[in-house]
Amino acid sequence: MNNEDEFLDYEEQFHTQDKKESRKERKSAIKRDRSKYKVSNQNKIESQEQELQKEEFLGRVLQVLPENTLLVDSDKGQIHCHFKGSMRYQKTKMRNIIAVGDFVHVKMVDNESGLISHVRKRRSILTRTESKQTKKNQVLAANVDQVLITLSILQPKLKPHLIDRYIMACKEGNITPVIIFNKVDLLSNQVEGITKQDMLDATLLTKELTSIYSKLGIQTLTISATNGDNLDELKAIMKGKTSVFSGQSGVGKTSLINTLTGRDYKTAKVMAQNQKGAHTTTVAILFPIDSNSYCIDTPGIKSFGMGELEPKNVRHYFEEIAELSKNCRFSGCSHTHEPDCAVKTALENGEISKLRYLSYCNLMGIEPIDSNEEEIEEVL
Repeated sequence: MNNEDEFLDYEEQFHTQDKKESRKERKSAIKRDRSKYKVSNQNKIESQEQELQKEEFLGRVLQVLPENTLLVDSDKGQIHCHFKGSMRYQKTKMRNIIAVGDFVHVKMVDNESGLISHVRKRRSILTRTESKQTKKNQVLAANVDQVLITLSILQPKLKPHLIDRYIMACKEGNITPVIIFNKVDLLSNQVEGITKQDMLDATLLTKELTSIYSKLGIQTLTISATNGDNLDELKAIMKGKTSVFSGQSGVGKTSLINTLTGRDYKTAKVMAQNQKGAHTTTVAILFPIDSNSYCIDTPGIKSFGMGELEPKNVRHYFEEIAELSKNCRFSGCSHTHEPDCAVKTALENGEISKLRYLSYCNLMGIEPIDSNEEEIEEVL
């Protein structure tokens, strides 16, 4: 287990202590602030932010470090902090108590370190479900304006299904999604492991995805961290905002941040034999770009878990399918085998994207019509 996992498993590890001692500490923590458990006070607590106490100041989490330490930025500079033990008892579905981007209350304990006593209410949040077994959500970033869903046109291969999962997570977390297609330079400069057919397929797929999401009102941008193509447009999108770069390993998130910030953080080349990226970013980090613009680099992911999804929620995020569903013969139409299905008709006539349809079926857990395994695998 690496250091990041140790931090994320902090709550689980704590409860392996002696049960009697654990219960005693829990009672003590609850007694210190019983009012927050009273139903009559819930609305008041939710509507009012906790005030800073004497000698406390406001900070923002820049990075989660090993050994349950956090790097916090504040008017007093950057400080290494731990958090109060009573915070472990807060009931939450999140696996990590504090995330990069959180605004926290800090009190200095000595000249070099501080103690976090409170995490302020988050105005936005990007989460993903780690596994179907734990069903816990990992907070990737908090208090951000937009997620730059970063995809590689080639090396590694573009995965369309990730886009819809990210969009759903963004809208659930009150964040604006922006789709970034990186490595456009690979479409004109043939390199090892990429054939001319690969380049043609990638060009057509990128154009199709750009058309799909532009029509849905989602901003898209094709760029190159290597050649600098359209980086000025990316800077303009990020101006005055806190942005999260998130996507697969090897899509170029850290390279983009290095270019934007003038830093030189470690990157790695994609392995030509399997077109997969290496994990060079192991923890999320918040960087300042200028006085009022920030970006967050996140570790690359292999998949973006959504947990158990309610069918009505999935339908809500596929608005073109939801709108057509009103014309289906059956109100509960799955759009797979039923007669007089408006969605199937639109699909056959090319009025809606098959990529979106396959993604919809995958998230709904249903078998799509007229699609072979190779085609489904290509999308998912």
